[in-house]
Amino acid sequence: MSGDVMGHVQLARRFLYVVIAVMTGVAAVTGCGGADRPDDRPRVSIKPEGAHRPVHDPPVKFATDAGIAMPMEATSGRLTVGGTLDGELPVVLNEQIAFVAAPDNVQAVDTATGNLVGRIEPNGAPLGSVEAMGDDNPAQAPVIVKGAGFTILIAPFVVETAGTGTQAEHTLVELTGSNAETAKVMWRLPVRLPSWADSSYSTVSAAVVGTLEHIGVLTVANDDHAVSYGIDLAAHRILWAQDGFDAVAVAGSTAVGATVEDGTRERAVGYDVTSGNRKWFGEHSYELSVRGAGPHLITVHGRDYGSGDWYYRLLDARNGTVKQNLPSGLFGSSCRYDAKDTVVCAGMGSQSQVVCALDATSGKMLWQLPDKQADRIAPEVAAAWHGRVYGETGNGPVILDARSGDDVPAHPAIVPRLLNESTALALDDSGDQLMAYPTAG
Repeated sequence: MSGDVMGHVQLARRFLYVVIAVMTGVAAVTGCGGADRPDDRPRVSIKPEGAHRPVHDPPVKFATDAGIAMPMEATSGRLTVGGTLDGELPVVLNEQIAFVAAPDNVQAVDTATGNLVGRIEPNGAPLGSVEAMGDDNPAQAPVIVKGAGFTILIAPFVVETAGTGTQAEHTLVELTGSNAETAKVMWRLPVRLPSWADSSYSTVSAAVVGTLEHIGVLTVANDDHAVSYGIDLAAHRILWAQDGFDAVAVAGSTAVGATVEDGTRERAVGYDVTSGNRKWFGEHSYELSVRGAGPHLITVHGRDYGSGDWYYRLLDARNGTVKQNLPSGLFGSSCRYDAKDTVVCAGMGSQSQVVCALDATSGKMLWQLPDKQADRIAPEVAAAWHGRVYGETGNGPVILDARSGDDVPAHPAIVPRLLNESTALALDDSGDQLMAYPTAG
């Protein structure tokens, strides 16, 4: 049997392994309580109630007269007084359904009607809610894992177990795996945290930062500490744990992030997703920021511990080698992968907005704005998806070609913050409400 055929067979077996494990719905034992909850009972499909929206890939026009309001949890703690979003939405789209995360639940919302069609909650007592936490809302987007004939939603909840007798109470993460077609919780895994989580004075947040086949990487952090775990999503068990590691993304087979020592992120680092073994270790730095930049790349921004000099580098996530040093004008930018072949980095430079695009495989610079020779300014980028960059300038909403940087001749009317083939999420004209708009071209 050839190597390619053998590889396909092995991959098929992995998918089958996940399907069998998920559909058996094996419940994790201890820590999160054993009583059945309403969301554990069989329920009908949450497939959209409204008519299926048209599909456009990628969309350049949107039906602004057919907007549907999204729950306030989608923007809680992220909407500034000026009507702009500060931070990524705690939302993931699965076709026409939006899964909106909060500290104590995940709502499944039909974006065609605005109706709540499913709800996922932890068994344990959540440490907070949107109402109680306000601007300190730590919720991050759940993760969709797709395989052959199934779609699973992975969502973590930070919960507290009550003390009984001489048994002390503890803070832990209740990781849930739900059928994305029914919003039914199939399994729950309690993840016991280090002792710092039990006595934290700052908010403890949890997020699944990425997956590789049936393995997910869970990160839990507060202002001073972080711990990351490799989770077998099929067998519902912990494969490895690294205290002092703040994972931010999965790039290829590597979990990438930063070491945390005495509340300071000091070194970029990469761990093997499967084994948890360290693959590479970056230089000692301070004011460090590590971010994912596509399927195999990361950006590292910080100051050298010895010289104090600033640097901004594009690294190969597999071994930590520098692919290129990014221009100083891009300091402060963050990067988005368009889920195709381009990474778009954008932010506020020293004097104006800056945007550049990189090839997601080679890291080669494709284009950069502003471009004084071409008399072009840089937009404020809100999203990048399937070869298009969505943003706005003082002239209004714009769309760029991700590979060339050229303006796409369209008048989108809105600035999508999150989108797929059928739906775009954007703020309305007032800047106070997140709306779901159908794609229209």
